[in-house]
Amino acid sequence: MMVRYFGKAYDAPIYKGTLQIPTPDRVKCMYCEEFILMGEDGFIDSTYNAFHRECWIRMILGSVAHQSGTCSCFTKDGGEHDPPDMTRREAAKLALAYSEGKRR
Repeated sequence: MMVRYFGKAYDAPIYKGTLQIPTPDRVKCMYCEEFILMGEDGFIDSTYNAFHRECWIRMILGSVAHQSGTCSCFTKDGGEHDPPDMTRREAAKLALAYSEGKRR
């Protein structure tokens, strides 16, 4: 799968040997459906779909509930996958922050 990134390159394996491209300004993220704006970070997949960085990572790692083992994947009466009062992008940012906090 040919993945490209835009914005900042972080210290993570996905950036090694990956082509950096210009930010696709005013293109909708395929996950959260919010516009990607200049100065934001993210990825373009092999079918040219654009994603914010946090949305891409949320799709891979799952919600905070999934990462903490409290979603329905792990318990019969698991809670919400994402907090219902958050937008998809807000929940993606929360999932990324949770993941980064666990690694520290």
